[in-house]
Parts: sequence; C-alpha cells; structure tokens
Amino acid sequence: SHHTATHLLHWALHEAVTPDATQAGSMVAEDRLRFDFNSGAVTADQIAEIEELVNARVAADDPVSWIEVPHVDVKDREDVMQFFGDKYGEKVRVVQIGGKVGELNGYSMELCGGTHVRHTGEIGLFKVRSEGAIAAGIRRVEAVCGDAAVAFIAETAEQLQTEATELTARLTENNAELAAVEAEPVAVPVLPDDAAAGCDLAKNPGVAQVNAWLNALTAHRDELKQACIEAGKRLKKAASAVAAKGAAQWLEDSVAKAEGEAPKRLVAQIPGDNPGLLQEAMNGLKSRQFPGVAVLAVVADGTVHVGAIVHGDFTGQFKAGDLIRELTAIIGGKGGGKPEMARGAGPDVDQVDAMLEKARAMMS
Repeated sequence: SHHTATHLLHWALHEAVTPDATQAGSMVAEDRLRFDFNSGAVTADQIAEIEELVNARVAADDPVSWIEVPHVDVKDREDVMQFFGDKYGEKVRVVQIGGKVGELNGYSMELCGGTHVRHTGEIGLFKVRSEGAIAAGIRRVEAVCGDAAVAFIAETAEQLQTEATELTARLTENNAELAAVEAEPVAVPVLPDDAAAGCDLAKNPGVAQVNAWLNALTAHRDELKQACIEAGKRLKKAASAVAAKGAAQWLEDSVAKAEGEAPKRLVAQIPGDNPGLLQEAMNGLKSRQFPGVAVLAVVADGTVHVGAIVHGDFTGQFKAGDLIRELTAIIGGKGGGKPEMARGAGPDVDQVDAMLEKARAMMS
C-alpha cells in the first residue's frame, strides 16, 4: 500500500505544489515511505492539501492497474511519469491509478515495476510524518498510511498530551511560588472541549479531523510553554524585588557597622545566593555616596561574585579595578573595572574567606 501511496503523493505534489516537481529519489517500506523531489519550500497549507488530495482518492477507491506497452508508445507522453536517466527496455510497465483499465487515461501514470494494491481504498488513512529540505532545491516527504498512520497519529497525540501534562504541572508549581511572594500568577491555558474529547481513530476519521485535533493539541502545548516562560519571567522579577528589599536592609546594617574613618572600610559576604544582590548592594553604596572603600561578595550557582567600590575622594589610595584583579586571582577567576567601581568572579567558592581576609589586609 505504501508503494501505491507514493504514486498518489507524487500526483498530489503536482496538484498542490508545482507541476514541475520531479522525483529525486524514494524509499518504500512495509510501514513507511520516503519521497524526495525538486522544489522550493513547501508550506504547511500545501502539506495539508496534499493529505486531503491523497485521502480523497483513497476514499474514492479508484482502480489501480498496470499494463505493458512498447516504450516508444509512451516515452514522449508528459502525463506518464518516467525518469530520464533510467534505462528502459523495449517494453515498459505503466502503473495507472483511475481511468479505464488498459487505456492509459488515469490521473496518475508512472513507469514502475513495483507491487501495488488493486484499489486505492486498500491504502487506508494517509498522513505526512515530516517534510523538509535535505539539500539545495531538494525536499523530502516522509509519510505513512493504514495501520502505520493510525499508530503514528496515536503516538504523536500521546506525546503532545504528555508534554502538556508536564508543562501544566510546572506552571502550577510556578504559580504556587508566585503566590508565595504575592505576585500575580499566570493563567493556565485550557484545552478546548472538542480537542479534549479526543479523536476516535477506530472510527476512521478523515484527515481534516485528525489534523484539527493534532493542531489543537500542538497549540495547547505551545500555549503552556509560553505560559511557563512568562511565569519564569515573573518569578525572576519577584526574586529581584525580594533581593533588592533584602539587600537594602542588609546594606543599612552593614554601612552602620563599617570600620574606620575617612575612608570607611567595609568587607563582607552578602547573605543569599542571588548574584543580583551584589549589584543591588553596590548601587546602594554608590547612591549613598559611601565615604570609603568596600569589597562585597556573594556566592551563587557555584561561582563567587565580587565587587569593589571606592569613593572618588579616595581613588588615589585605593583603586577598585586593582583590588578586584588581585582578589579574583585568589578564587581562580578574573575581573576588573574603573578606579571607582569594578567587578569580577571566580569558581573557587572555598576561597571566599581567604579572599575577604586579603581584602581587609589590602585596606589596612
């Protein structure tokens, strides 16, 4: 059945895509087919039209016949598909779909020596699995029919439903986290009732109904993906807000405890594991015009993030960029910046205390 389906696919390509589509290779197996052809890009609408055309001919249960004729009688006929480059003998076998048996007046006619069904109705449901470019100007269609098509559709639907279930669980979890920080949750997309009811493949639904179902499942899965992305953005924003609030309070306490006078000295590890805390704290020191030099660090995701800030009145004595370059060497990293503000990072989290002790020594 897949061999006859390949002939119908070739015919449908001429109808839906371009009459200039010529075969560039094919493979027929018991449970699938592959057809390569010369063409530009094929749209999703054209694929849907190809499926409709083929399945319409399957439903029509057209006769499939073959006849041997002298090659000279058909070699110049444009309506008989043949591959220039193939060598044919004096007699050739023409496989015809539709038309009157023996009269070579079918809508699909090809020179072919393969095995075929007697009527298109034996093919069963036809479904394209994939379509895409395999080389410049050459496209490939992979398709299935009959039981193989039903199995493919069922597997595709199951995969989409599984992904939707997993995404819904993730979104529910994200929304719980958003609620915990009093942030607005993301609406959970709902699968339309007709799609949720499913598609009974045992009742031989048409390909249009199958495609509508699969498209609805795909759209639902994609909506859930976007909802999860949006929830992630809101969580990140909420985390930043919490971090900013926490950093502000920590900074107030730390500035009050800063040692020394003209310049004041502040060396500390910021509590928490959000790398954004470091920039929040440095911005806070800058806005307060902290009258001295500070080195702050935060450990997040296996990385030590460190920053230095020096008031403009003291850059002759301390330079933030120089401090960071020397300190990041201790944690196996690098960094730099301007005399008044610099940042760096390194992977050796076990050396945080040693780095901060070095910072205190450099400021003494």
